[in-house]
Amino acid sequence: IRPGHETQGLRVLVVDDNPDVLTSMAMLLELEGHQVTTAPDAEGALQAYAEFAPHVVLLDVGLPGADGLEVARRLRARHGDVATLIAVTG
Repeated sequence: IRPGHETQGLRVLVVDDNPDVLTSMAMLLELEGHQVTTAPDAEGALQAYAEFAPHVVLLDVGLPGADGLEVARRLRARHGDVATLIAVTG
């Protein structure tokens, strides 16, 4: 989140291949007043980003197939520096 920007009511994309983590993170963010969508893998993340236009992406680094770093590269290549990307790892 850039200084001076609103931090409530954000659109947040949560990307994680662990369904328990995905669900609990989404629930916590929704309880804090954010709009949340989720994706369990790289392709789902790319599609959800294009459709949802999130302000923030919580991105699991250890995704199967294309890992989180590759997803971040693809997001930046396709959409530029629009959302704040936050790496998440266990």
